[in-house]
Amino acid sequence: MKTLPFKLLLQGVIKSRFITTGLLALTLLSHTIGFTETQTAQPNPVFTTHDLGNGVIAFIKPDPLRFNDANITAIINKESVIIVDANSDLNAAEQIIAAIKSRTDKPVTHVINTHWHSDHTMANQLYQQAFAGKQIFVGHQSLTNTIVDKTQPQLDETIENLAAAIKNAEDKLASDNNDDNTLAEKIARAKAKLEKLKTINLVKPDKTFTNHLDLSTPDRRIELFNFGTAHTEGDTIVFLPDDKILIAGDLFDEIPFAGHGYPESWLATLNKIKALDFERVIPGHGSIHQGKQQLEKIITLLTKTLQQASHAVNNKMTLEQFMSSINKDEFKQSLASKDELAKRAYNHFIEDFYKQAYLSIKKDQ
Repeated sequence: MKTLPFKLLLQGVIKSRFITTGLLALTLLSHTIGFTETQTAQPNPVFTTHDLGNGVIAFIKPDPLRFNDANITAIINKESVIIVDANSDLNAAEQIIAAIKSRTDKPVTHVINTHWHSDHTMANQLYQQAFAGKQIFVGHQSLTNTIVDKTQPQLDETIENLAAAIKNAEDKLASDNNDDNTLAEKIARAKAKLEKLKTINLVKPDKTFTNHLDLSTPDRRIELFNFGTAHTEGDTIVFLPDDKILIAGDLFDEIPFAGHGYPESWLATLNKIKALDFERVIPGHGSIHQGKQQLEKIITLLTKTLQQASHAVNNKMTLEQFMSSINKDEFKQSLASKDELAKRAYNHFIEDFYKQAYLSIKKDQ
């Protein structure tokens, strides 16, 4: 069976955010990526529930899946529920919707998408269906176009890649003349996911903002900010000042993806976020952060990569010369000491920080 090498797997599942869990399972049939079935089997449940108090519920992806789908937050107010992000694992989204309904009979009135990546937007439609289509979808003004120009191609490629993976797996099953029940079961699950993906119609925001939007309810202050281009063209953070909770999207994840990023303004954005008074952070991916330590780590990463890129550009180095000169392990201990998956993600993510920093500095000259 022809499968994706690990680098492409990471680009699909983590970077471009468009390969589904079904394709991940099929891809893992290959030993070329270096994972074993036991290391990567989808956990049950597909999220863990964290009650942060005062109606703030975080649905966190388990560690083995933390890079390939987003965390979701439900803010349960006295008269309404506000959701932050809508993940790409549609089965998980359905379970989250069921969990919300089991906790409250209040309607979901707003769904906030922190940015355009499909693991933060794909399940919007499910909230429409589950709550009678009465939601207001909220995002940065850039989201109106990027949902069409960028998220839709991701969804199309998801469907194409998953269909190809299913065919490859079916060919393997037929050519080997075996009764591999495990493979047959994976194919069946992937087919079910494929059919569900084909029903998705991406939802653009009804309400957009540029720099700040107040979504406060009678019982809670809720503020949305965009401080400039950063991880993407338009990143929204959701700040609950009375709860001292920040819902950060992918701005300072455990190991953020920089391939669609803007390093100079990203650094400026993080320094502005640092001034906010929060104690807990629900990131787009990975575990809940306490305090600002993770924020400081990404500030350091961006600061140093920009400094090195500036030195390279000033010394007339080409991008290729610069990339061959860097110490790619400089931040590994700080950012990727948690487990083997973190190290592998780091190895494939870190080059984007240097590359984007160089291109950003070069463009400014």
